[in-house]
Amino acid sequence: MRPLLLSILLFALLAFSGCYMSEDASDVNQDRISTTYCTVFNASRDYTKSLISFKFGNTPLRVSNYSYFLDNRLFETKDIILGLHYSREIDGINDGSYEWTDETGKVYLNQVKAYSFDLIDPPSELKKYQYYMLGWDGAEIPEQAGDFHISIESHVAGISEIFYVGERLELESSHLDNMPAGRATMTISRNYSEPIDERTQAGGESTVSFVREFEITIVE
Repeated sequence: MRPLLLSILLFALLAFSGCYMSEDASDVNQDRISTTYCTVFNASRDYTKSLISFKFGNTPLRVSNYSYFLDNRLFETKDIILGLHYSREIDGINDGSYEWTDETGKVYLNQVKAYSFDLIDPPSELKKYQYYMLGWDGAEIPEQAGDFHISIESHVAGISEIFYVGERLELESSHLDNMPAGRATMTISRNYSEPIDERTQAGGESTVSFVREFEITIVE
Protein backbone atom coordinates (compact mmCIF):
# COMPACT_ATOMS: atom_id res chain seq x y z
CA MET A 1 0.00 0.00 0.00
CA ARG A 2 1.57 3.24 -1.11
CA PRO A 3 1.29 6.33 1.09
CA LEU A 4 -1.54 8.77 0.52
CA LEU A 5 0.92 11.47 -0.48
CA LEU A 6 1.73 9.79 -3.78
CA SER A 7 -1.97 9.45 -4.58
CA ILE A 8 -2.43 13.16 -3.86
CA LEU A 9 0.44 14.10 -6.18
CA LEU A 10 -0.92 11.93 -8.98
CA PHE A 11 -4.44 13.31 -8.51
CA ALA A 12 -3.16 16.89 -8.58
CA LEU A 13 -1.29 16.30 -11.84
CA LEU A 14 -4.34 14.65 -13.40
CA ALA A 15 -6.74 17.32 -12.22
CA PHE A 16 -4.56 20.06 -13.61
CA SER A 17 -3.97 18.66 -17.07
CA GLY A 18 -6.10 15.58 -17.58
CA CYS A 19 -8.75 17.47 -19.54
CA TYR A 20 -6.32 18.67 -22.23
CA MET A 21 -5.27 16.85 -25.39
CA SER A 22 -1.54 16.23 -25.65
CA GLU A 23 0.80 17.23 -28.47
CA ASP A 24 4.28 16.27 -29.57
CA ALA A 25 7.02 18.55 -28.23
CA SER A 26 8.52 18.76 -31.71
CA ASP A 27 5.47 20.76 -32.86
CA VAL A 28 5.96 23.75 -30.53
CA ASN A 29 8.48 26.48 -29.74
CA GLN A 30 11.06 24.69 -27.60
CA ASP A 31 11.75 27.70 -25.40
CA ARG A 32 8.07 27.80 -24.37
CA ILE A 33 8.05 24.29 -22.92
CA SER A 34 7.72 24.28 -19.15
CA THR A 35 8.85 21.33 -17.04
CA THR A 36 7.49 19.99 -13.76
CA TYR A 37 9.53 17.55 -11.71
CA CYS A 38 7.92 15.83 -8.74
CA THR A 39 10.06 13.50 -6.59
CA VAL A 40 9.03 11.33 -3.65
CA PHE A 41 11.71 9.76 -1.45
CA ASN A 42 10.14 7.09 0.76
CA ALA A 43 12.72 6.18 3.39
CA SER A 44 10.50 3.61 5.09
CA ARG A 45 9.95 1.62 1.89
CA ASP A 46 13.37 2.50 0.41
CA TYR A 47 12.28 3.75 -2.99
CA THR A 48 12.31 6.94 -5.05
CA LYS A 49 9.33 7.90 -7.23
CA SER A 50 9.76 10.46 -10.00
CA LEU A 51 6.95 12.14 -11.93
CA ILE A 52 7.77 14.40 -14.87
CA SER A 53 5.50 16.48 -17.08
CA PHE A 54 6.12 18.85 -19.98
CA LYS A 55 3.68 21.54 -21.11
CA PHE A 56 3.20 24.19 -23.75
CA GLY A 57 0.94 26.64 -21.94
CA ASN A 58 -1.79 24.37 -20.59
CA THR A 59 -1.25 21.65 -23.20
CA PRO A 60 0.61 18.51 -22.05
CA LEU A 61 3.43 17.44 -24.34
CA ARG A 62 4.87 14.11 -25.40
CA VAL A 63 8.69 14.20 -25.50
CA SER A 64 11.21 11.72 -26.83
CA ASN A 65 14.43 12.37 -24.89
CA TYR A 66 14.19 12.51 -21.12
CA SER A 67 15.67 10.55 -18.23
CA TYR A 68 16.15 10.35 -14.48
CA PHE A 69 19.48 9.65 -12.84
CA LEU A 70 19.86 8.16 -9.36
CA ASP A 71 23.24 7.40 -7.80
CA ASN A 72 24.93 7.64 -11.22
CA ARG A 73 22.53 5.07 -12.67
CA LEU A 74 20.36 5.99 -15.65
CA PHE A 75 16.70 5.01 -15.62
CA GLU A 76 14.50 5.67 -18.62
CA THR A 77 11.14 6.92 -17.41
CA LYS A 78 7.95 5.11 -18.30
CA ASP A 79 5.03 6.63 -20.15
CA ILE A 80 1.77 6.70 -18.15
CA ILE A 81 -1.69 8.21 -18.50
CA LEU A 82 -1.90 8.72 -22.27
CA GLY A 83 1.62 10.12 -22.45
CA LEU A 84 0.79 13.22 -20.39
CA HIS A 85 3.14 12.37 -17.53
CA TYR A 86 6.21 10.21 -17.16
CA SER A 87 6.87 8.12 -14.09
CA ARG A 88 9.51 5.84 -12.65
CA GLU A 89 9.95 4.09 -9.33
CA ILE A 90 13.50 3.18 -8.30
CA ASP A 91 14.88 1.27 -5.33
CA GLY A 92 16.98 3.32 -2.94
CA ILE A 93 17.18 6.84 -1.52
CA ASN A 94 19.90 8.95 -3.11
CA ASP A 95 20.38 12.38 -4.61
CA GLY A 96 19.58 12.36 -8.30
CA SER A 97 19.04 14.53 -11.35
CA TYR A 98 16.63 15.01 -14.23
CA GLU A 99 17.95 15.44 -17.77
CA TRP A 100 15.90 16.49 -20.75
CA THR A 101 17.09 17.25 -24.30
CA ASP A 102 14.82 19.41 -26.45
CA GLU A 103 14.29 18.98 -30.17
CA THR A 104 17.16 21.36 -30.99
CA GLY A 105 19.65 19.28 -28.97
CA LYS A 106 19.84 21.63 -25.98
CA VAL A 107 20.29 19.74 -22.69
CA TYR A 108 18.63 20.76 -19.41
CA LEU A 109 20.06 19.13 -16.28
CA ASN A 110 18.59 19.77 -12.82
CA GLN A 111 19.60 18.23 -9.51
CA VAL A 112 17.28 16.93 -6.81
CA LYS A 113 18.41 16.24 -3.24
CA ALA A 114 16.99 14.04 -0.51
CA TYR A 115 16.87 16.14 2.67
CA SER A 116 16.11 13.45 5.21
CA PHE A 117 14.44 13.68 8.60
CA ASP A 118 13.34 11.30 11.32
CA LEU A 119 11.33 11.47 14.52
CA ILE A 120 13.44 11.69 17.67
CA ASP A 121 11.06 9.50 19.67
CA PRO A 122 8.44 7.92 17.37
CA PRO A 123 5.18 7.26 19.22
CA SER A 124 3.87 3.70 19.32
CA GLU A 125 0.38 4.90 20.20
CA LEU A 126 -1.69 8.07 19.95
CA LYS A 127 -4.59 8.89 22.25
CA LYS A 128 -7.65 10.49 20.75
CA TYR A 129 -8.54 14.03 21.91
CA GLN A 130 -4.94 14.70 22.95
CA TYR A 131 -2.45 17.27 21.62
CA TYR A 132 0.97 16.05 20.44
CA MET A 133 4.18 17.85 19.51
CA LEU A 134 6.41 15.39 17.66
CA GLY A 135 10.15 16.03 17.94
CA TRP A 136 12.21 15.54 14.82
CA ASP A 137 15.72 16.01 13.48
CA GLY A 138 16.88 16.31 9.91
CA ALA A 139 19.12 17.79 7.24
CA GLU A 140 18.89 21.54 6.76
CA ILE A 141 17.24 22.65 3.52
CA PRO A 142 18.92 25.75 2.02
CA GLU A 143 16.81 28.90 2.25
CA GLN A 144 13.65 27.12 3.40
CA ALA A 145 12.36 25.05 6.28
CA GLY A 146 10.10 22.64 4.44
CA ASP A 147 6.46 21.99 5.28
CA PHE A 148 5.13 18.84 6.92
CA HIS A 149 2.02 16.86 6.11
CA ILE A 150 0.72 14.04 8.28
CA SER A 151 -1.67 11.37 7.07
CA ILE A 152 -3.14 8.64 9.25
CA GLU A 153 -4.76 5.60 7.67
CA SER A 154 -6.74 3.20 9.84
CA HIS A 155 -6.21 -0.55 9.41
CA VAL A 156 -9.58 -1.16 11.06
CA ALA A 157 -12.06 0.78 8.94
CA GLY A 158 -10.10 2.07 5.95
CA ILE A 159 -10.59 5.66 7.11
CA SER A 160 -7.88 8.21 6.26
CA GLU A 161 -7.16 11.70 7.54
CA ILE A 162 -4.63 14.17 6.11
CA PHE A 163 -3.30 17.21 7.98
CA TYR A 164 -1.12 20.11 6.83
CA VAL A 165 0.98 21.04 9.84
CA GLY A 166 3.48 23.55 8.41
CA GLU A 167 6.98 23.73 9.85
CA ARG A 168 6.06 22.15 13.20
CA LEU A 169 5.01 18.55 13.68
CA GLU A 170 1.88 19.12 15.72
CA LEU A 171 -1.23 16.99 16.07
CA GLU A 172 -4.17 18.94 17.42
CA SER A 173 -6.53 17.33 19.90
CA SER A 174 -9.26 17.26 17.24
CA HIS A 175 -7.20 15.61 14.51
CA LEU A 176 -8.04 12.05 15.54
CA ASP A 177 -11.73 12.63 16.27
CA ASN A 178 -12.93 10.57 13.30
CA MET A 179 -10.34 7.81 13.57
CA PRO A 180 -11.40 4.48 15.09
CA ALA A 181 -9.34 2.90 17.83
CA GLY A 182 -6.89 0.25 16.63
CA ARG A 183 -3.87 -0.16 14.39
CA ALA A 184 -3.02 2.55 11.84
CA THR A 185 -0.22 3.85 9.63
CA MET A 186 1.02 7.40 10.21
CA THR A 187 2.78 8.85 7.16
CA ILE A 188 4.80 12.04 7.60
CA SER A 189 6.09 13.90 4.55
CA ARG A 190 8.54 16.80 4.54
CA ASN A 191 7.82 18.86 1.43
CA TYR A 192 10.12 21.39 -0.22
CA SER A 193 11.06 22.82 -3.59
CA GLU A 194 14.32 22.60 -5.51
CA PRO A 195 15.69 25.36 -7.76
CA ILE A 196 15.41 24.90 -11.54
CA ASP A 197 18.83 26.08 -12.66
CA GLU A 198 18.57 24.98 -16.29
CA ARG A 199 15.20 25.88 -17.79
CA THR A 200 13.52 27.35 -20.82
CA GLN A 201 11.92 30.80 -20.93
CA ALA A 202 8.69 29.18 -19.80
CA GLY A 203 10.41 27.96 -16.61
CA GLY A 204 9.24 25.12 -14.43
CA GLU A 205 9.20 23.76 -10.91
CA SER A 206 10.65 20.92 -8.90
CA THR A 207 8.82 19.72 -5.79
CA VAL A 208 10.15 17.07 -3.42
CA SER A 209 8.66 15.03 -0.59
CA PHE A 210 10.74 13.02 1.86
CA VAL A 211 8.47 10.44 3.47
CA ARG A 212 8.56 8.24 6.54
CA GLU A 213 5.89 5.83 7.74
CA PHE A 214 5.18 4.68 11.30
CA GLU A 215 2.94 1.90 12.56
CA ILE A 216 0.91 3.13 15.52
CA THR A 217 -2.08 2.23 17.68
CA ILE A 218 -4.88 4.72 18.22
CA VAL A 219 -6.49 4.44 21.64
CA GLU A 220 -9.53 6.09 23.19
